[in-house]
Amino acid sequence: MDRQFHRLQTDIVFSRRNPKVTPRDGKRLWKARENILGDKNTSIAKQLCITKMAAYRSRKRYQKLSSVEDHPKGAKSRSVNSFRVRKMVKKRILRDSKKSMRKMASNLNISPASMRRIVKHKLGF
Repeated sequence: MDRQFHRLQTDIVFSRRNPKVTPRDGKRLWKARENILGDKNTSIAKQLCITKMAAYRSRKRYQKLSSVEDHPKGAKSRSVNSFRVRKMVKKRILRDSKKSMRKMASNLNISPASMRRIVKHKLGF
């Protein structure tokens, strides 16, 4: 084994107590040892002291992405607690303070929990 691979293998804890390999650990090992890809999963697992399933998953992930990066993440979820929504809620409360939060939430197409959060924590009513 080359020195870089041995260092990577000792950095990552592959023991009987923790047989799981995270995708990041597996990718680091596959990057350090790309010539292993021709071997069977059982021999890879023995060589790296990991389970066969971990070797299979790491290999499959590496072959699918063909890189050492993580899967691309989706777009950031849109927050309902924006300045525009807070402004609209404040106007509606000042216009009619007796209106229920549930009705306002359904009119603005946001959840009642988000409405309560905006009114209580952000606007301080």
